[in-house]
Amino acid sequence: MTEKDHDFPAPWQLTGNGIVLIMRLSESWKKRHGLGDYKGLIASLCLVNYQTSPVGPYQEILFIPGTLANPKGKHLSINRIFVDSEQSKTGGQLNWGIPKQMATFNWQDDGKTIDVSIEHQGLNCFSCQVKRKGPSLPIYEAMLPITLYQYRDQKHHWTKPKAKGRAKLASVMSIDGFMNDKNIGFPDLSNQTIIVASVIDQFTMRFPEAVTLQSE
Repeated sequence: MTEKDHDFPAPWQLTGNGIVLIMRLSESWKKRHGLGDYKGLIASLCLVNYQTSPVGPYQEILFIPGTLANPKGKHLSINRIFVDSEQSKTGGQLNWGIPKQMATFNWQDDGKTIDVSIEHQGLNCFSCQVKRKGPSLPIYEAMLPITLYQYRDQKHHWTKPKAKGRAKLASVMSIDGFMNDKNIGFPDLSNQTIIVASVIDQFTMRFPEAVTLQSE
């Protein structure tokens, strides 16, 4: 199966809400987790509750440790991502080269606090609690000029997702992660520096078709 012949080709239109943590990772932490190829001062962790998408509602966690060098320069790249939808997993892999894996999510949101816990292959591997605070501010597409780079199956993928919504600053009440020696689970970010935490509500997102380049 290729990105052209599966049931849910790009582009995708999505809506939902989620948590975005902008972080600084120590070099020793990146080396210990085998992430030394990711450069830059900024990393990000996103937890998303998609309410609508071409594959229906689903939930997601993704981790971007920084930028990766590639044939077009250096771009942000997802290192680890879990979803709770097989169709989202397949679509993400085939459309954009995103390394999606399956997990089970428990997502609770009372309008003030979001509690998320995740199980991956039978391992309770991630939990966090985030509390909204302050007024909500609009986010426009022009504020998020992101190019996402992924490499999968001997092919380079570049994608420019667009998103807009409303953001509130947030307090991270707790965050925890666990990975075992079989690479199952999610990395523990509890001792890394959170620069900004926010909750994005009522967002709309568009993932266009990727620009691809076959490896020689």
